[in-house]
Amino acid sequence: MPSYGYKYYLNPRDVSSYNPSKLQKLDKQAEVILVRELNLRCGDEEAHKQRLREAARGWFGPDPEKMEVANSYHMPNCVRLKSLGRRS
Repeated sequence: MPSYGYKYYLNPRDVSSYNPSKLQKLDKQAEVILVRELNLRCGDEEAHKQRLREAARGWFGPDPEKMEVANSYHMPNCVRLKSLGRRS
Protein backbone atom coordinates (compact mmCIF):
# COMPACT_ATOMS: atom_id res chain seq x y z
CA MET A 1 0.00 0.00 0.00
CA PRO A 2 2.00 2.94 -1.23
CA SER A 3 0.09 5.74 0.52
CA TYR A 4 0.49 4.29 4.01
CA GLY A 5 3.53 2.07 3.66
CA TYR A 6 1.71 -1.07 4.84
CA LYS A 7 2.57 -4.35 3.26
CA TYR A 8 0.12 -7.11 2.53
CA TYR A 9 0.49 -10.56 1.07
CA LEU A 10 -0.87 -11.76 -2.24
CA ASN A 11 -0.44 -15.21 -3.65
CA PRO A 12 1.71 -14.62 -6.75
CA ARG A 13 -0.39 -17.12 -8.70
CA ASP A 14 -3.50 -15.03 -8.04
CA VAL A 15 -2.03 -11.88 -9.56
CA SER A 16 0.39 -13.26 -12.15
CA SER A 17 -1.76 -11.94 -15.00
CA TYR A 18 -2.15 -8.44 -13.49
CA ASN A 19 -0.52 -5.54 -15.27
CA PRO A 20 0.97 -2.60 -13.29
CA SER A 21 -2.25 -0.60 -13.62
CA LYS A 22 -4.35 -3.40 -12.22
CA LEU A 23 -1.88 -3.90 -9.36
CA GLN A 24 -2.09 -0.21 -8.56
CA LYS A 25 -5.90 -0.42 -8.44
CA LEU A 26 -5.59 -3.41 -6.13
CA ASP A 27 -3.29 -1.40 -3.82
CA LYS A 28 -5.81 1.43 -3.72
CA GLN A 29 -8.68 -0.96 -2.98
CA ALA A 30 -6.67 -2.54 -0.15
CA GLU A 31 -6.10 0.93 1.34
CA VAL A 32 -9.79 1.79 1.14
CA ILE A 33 -10.71 -1.47 2.85
CA LEU A 34 -8.08 -0.94 5.56
CA VAL A 35 -9.32 2.58 6.36
CA ARG A 36 -12.97 1.48 6.31
CA GLU A 37 -12.31 -1.39 8.72
CA LEU A 38 -10.25 0.79 11.04
CA ASN A 39 -13.01 3.43 11.02
CA LEU A 40 -15.62 0.85 11.98
CA ARG A 41 -13.50 -0.67 14.72
CA CYS A 42 -12.45 2.74 16.04
CA GLY A 43 -16.09 3.77 16.21
CA ASP A 44 -16.82 0.64 18.25
CA GLU A 45 -13.93 1.45 20.58
CA GLU A 46 -15.12 5.03 21.03
CA ALA A 47 -18.67 3.86 21.79
CA HIS A 48 -17.39 1.35 24.33
CA LYS A 49 -15.23 3.98 26.01
CA GLN A 50 -18.24 6.29 26.20
CA ARG A 51 -20.33 3.53 27.79
CA LEU A 52 -17.56 2.96 30.35
CA ARG A 53 -17.55 6.68 31.17
CA GLU A 54 -21.33 6.76 31.53
CA ALA A 55 -21.22 3.75 33.84
CA ALA A 56 -18.50 5.45 35.91
CA ARG A 57 -20.69 8.50 36.47
CA GLY A 58 -23.27 6.34 38.24
CA TRP A 59 -26.52 7.32 39.92
CA PHE A 60 -24.99 8.56 43.16
CA GLY A 61 -21.89 10.28 41.83
CA PRO A 62 -18.77 9.40 39.92
CA ASP A 63 -16.77 6.29 40.71
CA PRO A 64 -13.08 7.32 40.44
CA GLU A 65 -11.86 3.77 39.87
CA LYS A 66 -14.32 3.11 37.07
CA MET A 67 -13.56 6.50 35.53
CA GLU A 68 -9.85 5.64 35.55
CA VAL A 69 -10.64 2.39 33.72
CA ALA A 70 -12.71 4.33 31.19
CA ASN A 71 -10.07 7.00 30.68
CA SER A 72 -7.27 4.48 30.27
CA TYR A 73 -9.23 2.24 27.89
CA HIS A 74 -6.83 1.45 25.06
CA MET A 75 -8.19 1.95 21.55
CA PRO A 76 -5.66 0.32 19.17
CA ASN A 77 -7.74 0.78 16.02
CA CYS A 78 -8.14 4.50 16.70
CA VAL A 79 -4.40 4.78 17.34
CA ARG A 80 -3.65 3.03 14.06
CA LEU A 81 -6.16 5.18 12.20
CA LYS A 82 -4.63 8.32 13.68
CA SER A 83 -1.17 7.14 12.61
CA LEU A 84 -2.51 7.10 9.06
CA GLY A 85 -3.64 10.70 9.46
CA ARG A 86 -7.30 9.73 9.20
CA ARG A 87 -8.56 10.83 12.66
CA SER A 88 -7.65 13.44 15.19
